[in-house]
Amino acid sequence: MRCRFTLLLIISSLQFTFSQVNYFIAPKLGIANPLSSSFQSDNEFFTINALNISPTAGLSLGFITSKGLCFNGGVHVGHTSGIVFKYGNAKRDLSEARSVTGINTIQSNIQVQKSLIRGNWFKSKKREKLSNIKQVNIQNEFFYLFNFNVKALGGFSYNHLVKHSEEDEVRKIFYGTMKYTVANRNSFSLLTGFVCEFNSYNKRNFQLTVWYSQGLSTVLRANVKYKLLNADYSANVTSRGSFFCVELGYPIYFYKKEKQI
Repeated sequence: MRCRFTLLLIISSLQFTFSQVNYFIAPKLGIANPLSSSFQSDNEFFTINALNISPTAGLSLGFITSKGLCFNGGVHVGHTSGIVFKYGNAKRDLSEARSVTGINTIQSNIQVQKSLIRGNWFKSKKREKLSNIKQVNIQNEFFYLFNFNVKALGGFSYNHLVKHSEEDEVRKIFYGTMKYTVANRNSFSLLTGFVCEFNSYNKRNFQLTVWYSQGLSTVLRANVKYKLLNADYSANVTSRGSFFCVELGYPIYFYKKEKQI
């Protein structure tokens, strides 16, 4: 709780260094794919990581500055810390199995976003005529039905793994068993990615965010025992709580503040 309060305090203090800020709150829904970080196995057909997505949700609070920077902090929830592996090879007549154990993780993060590319789609002849009638100077974005803004994203997060009943319990998987333990319930991660914001003449409609969270320490360890062609094998797998995520957000702008000079 102290870490989350500290993150929000950092975000709120940054606003005083800019002459104009526009505040927003943004609910988000998305999908994430957890990733394992390393493994040791006595079988060449054992490997980590596979496509397996699960839903996520988030809420962020932040502001955009007059210089085009965006600062926000928020909470992200989902089964994003996980042990992911597969073994076997269907092309070589071996039974192929995949196993994913996603642990519910609460991630409190701070992000900084910087605009890279701005563009416009579908020019409107109707808006061109309207501007000629009024004979006023209008921003170029007005003449297009859709505008977009691609931003680079960077940040860090504090993560907490929620306790689960299957911790330290042996569970059955395809042709074998697995037991995982929590090595570190609280950890930190670095964030990077891109945000594509779509709008119509300064009316921001929604954001598509593709980002990656890289854990800085091991949070999960698992021991796997399995059979292939009537032979027994074993493997040890670790995870840093890293994951890929794709999110759709809807920023709601509720207050604009200008510093008095």
